[in-house]
Amino acid sequence: MNKMGVLPKYRGIIVHDFWKSYLKYKCEHALCNVHIQRELDNIFKKHKQEWAKEMSDLLYEIKEHADCARKQDTKIDEEPIPKAHLI
Repeated sequence: MNKMGVLPKYRGIIVHDFWKSYLKYKCEHALCNVHIQRELDNIFKKHKQEWAKEMSDLLYEIKEHADCARKQDTKIDEEPIPKAHLI
């Protein structure tokens, strides 16, 4: 990544997996939703953590709303999306 000189100079937002090497770059970071879904699915399958299943379901629901809004060339309607309660 450094040899090509792209990421060291990049100042936008990079979307990536959890690979720690990306975090050293001085730009904004966003984690890939596919990787987040895989992590949540594995947590639920291996450890039977119900919260992971609930979060995964919520992310899929939000994605459906985003896909629908994108097709209609509009923004996501926030009303049908349940509000997450943080403890």
